[in-house]
Amino acid sequence: MRKLIGARGAKNKGFSNWSGSVRTNPREFLQPRSIEEVSQAVQRAGSVRTVGAVHSFTPVAAGDDVMMNLDHLSGMVNVDRQLKRVRFLAGTRLRDVPRLLRPFGLALANQGDVDPQSLAGAISTSTHGTGIGFTGFAGTVTGLRLVDADGQLRSFSLDEDPEQLRLVVVSIGALGVVVEVEVQCVDDEILGNGA
Repeated sequence: MRKLIGARGAKNKGFSNWSGSVRTNPREFLQPRSIEEVSQAVQRAGSVRTVGAVHSFTPVAAGDDVMMNLDHLSGMVNVDRQLKRVRFLAGTRLRDVPRLLRPFGLALANQGDVDPQSLAGAISTSTHGTGIGFTGFAGTVTGLRLVDADGQLRSFSLDEDPEQLRLVVVSIGALGVVVEVEVQCVDDEILGNGA
């Protein structure tokens, strides 16, 4: 695991959201390279605040103790072409999703014009896309995995328990660290982007 920040003050420039309305100076800032490292960090620290692009995080993401960024947990995990469901590692940035989906002829049904957020951040905070006729990103989630407060990996699925999945999706990090997100996609041709 990459530990970017040591003791408070040494090399620690802290964090601020884009507007400067929220600032924090955590004791440790971690960037795990695997789901196992996320679990180990949660077990060791007891409490971890997760932050992504710091685009517009609120005080709920600002931690004085241990903060974690999932940028090294990025990319596709699985593509179910028949169901058009794609599972990503949680740190995958929205801006990278279209490029990753293109070889499979798939796309997100909707994407906003601001796209530096991670998938986990976008769903956990109920980020929307654009247009009144579309759901937010959280509404496209068909499954997710998170590391809970005990460091245990938990899985949730639309197929197994849709109500439980919906309760977990927009949790703002209160239930654990989201490490994988599965989303419902559409055919790229539907959006007029097909080859």
